[in-house]
Amino acid sequence: MDASDSAQASGLPPLRAAVRILVAAQGPDLRQLVQEALQAEGYELTESCRANELSELVDTQRWDLLILTGLGSEAEPTDQRLLAYLRELSGFAPLVVMTAHPWASTMRPEELGVAGILPKPSAIEQLYDLVESLTRR
Repeated sequence: MDASDSAQASGLPPLRAAVRILVAAQGPDLRQLVQEALQAEGYELTESCRANELSELVDTQRWDLLILTGLGSEAEPTDQRLLAYLRELSGFAPLVVMTAHPWASTMRPEELGVAGILPKPSAIEQLYDLVESLTRR
């Protein structure tokens, strides 16, 4: 029995190479849902809910994935400031955007300059699949 089998037998999350994910979410309910779901899969998560905190965290630490869940109600994919901000964040690590905006289900990630778009609400399985595909080592 290896360490992964032992972890599963004990009911602990599966062991993974340390995959560090920064979750930037405005709403505590969604932030908690994402955090609990990914921690249950063995990912190491840090959360941020303020823009200045997010900037500091991406500037000073290494991340394997960034998940941004709150774009604000006025966010439009034609907004050049939004596109510049998303591309800047994407320069630090692959970026996944979760949003309830209607355009989320029709846009391709490359149009926003991000690694993935998850329309809200999304099934947890979609989140798992996308995170897994973006953090494979």
